Amino acid sequence: MNEDTSRLLFDELVSLPDTQAAKNIRKMRGKQENAYLDCICKSHPPLAALAKDDKKNYAKAISGFANSDGGVILWGVDARGGHDPEIPDVIKNFYPVKGVTAFCTHLDSLVKDATIPVVSGVVNKAVVEDQTTDSGFCLTYVPTGTNPPYRAELGVGDYYKRAASSFYPMQPYDIRDVIFRFRYPKFEVVVTASTAAGSDPDLRILRVMLKNKGPVSLRGFRCVLYVPEAIVSSTEHLAMDYIEIDLASQVTYRVYSVKSVVGSIVRGIWQYHIHEPVYPGEEVELVGAASGRKIFYTVSPPHSGPSLVDARIAWTVYADDLPSPVTGYRPLADLMVVV
Repeated sequence: MNEDTSRLLFDELVSLPDTQAAKNIRKMRGKQENAYLDCICKSHPPLAALAKDDKKNYAKAISGFANSDGGVILWGVDARGGHDPEIPDVIKNFYPVKGVTAFCTHLDSLVKDATIPVVSGVVNKAVVEDQTTDSGFCLTYVPTGTNPPYRAELGVGDYYKRAASSFYPMQPYDIRDVIFRFRYPKFEVVVTASTAAGSDPDLRILRVMLKNKGPVSLRGFRCVLYVPEAIVSSTEHLAMDYIEIDLASQVTYRVYSVKSVVGSIVRGIWQYHIHEPVYPGEEVELVGAASGRKIFYTVSPPHSGPSLVDARIAWTVYADDLPSPVTGYRPLADLMVVV
């Protein structure tokens, strides 16, 4: 889940009839909290009025999500972890709020007091499960703040940020980073695949796209791509940098360094043209048929050697405009479906 999918989750639930939305929320039992989803149980579910702890939790969540990448709060949902603090909390139970419509109205009235400055765009929506008691759940959507940092009020008095499945008080360097956040480009790397032309039905072409979501251009960047060696069949116009072995899984990866390029053939010779900067709203192909840089891989790799169950296509992006490298991955299993 990311900022976009958390908004999609909110929009999907509020677009449904309340009874169906409530059923969908209850089906989330076993789902983990993450950087974009937080679950809060009201201190006293039988009462619509907010207790002191409810107000503090609300302010902390708005501050934490607004200072990070936004997110959704599920009120009336209990998420707990085990004895290992490294394991995210998991949705265990449900405690619907009685008078949930009035409860959401109370939340609306507190938005202006929850943080300094006020976070614009916070939305609260009641999901009434039982009409006779007006009980159910409340969804709160918090967007990424456009004027950070946001200090949590309502008795809290601190700045928060979201990490994994919890909020934490921000350190001075966190505050510095969010203040300068809009000087950094926000982008995503999208990895997909397409069937390769030819007689081998198991052969695919890997496609790696970089999408700049703004607010500034991405300049001077390099993407380091990690691909499991066992699946690579061949490449075109792309030389391997080196081999790296993941000691935990014993999977061997081929490592490639790529920039965004557009290609053309001049007098029979392939010419590369560096395509920089990548402007806000623009997307470019780093690897794939259109770029000319191709990685062919097979969905039927040899069975000998280490298991590829936990293998992944991973990447690290370096750029002049980034305060630090950005990493990510897609599980290899997602790209190994035979079509």
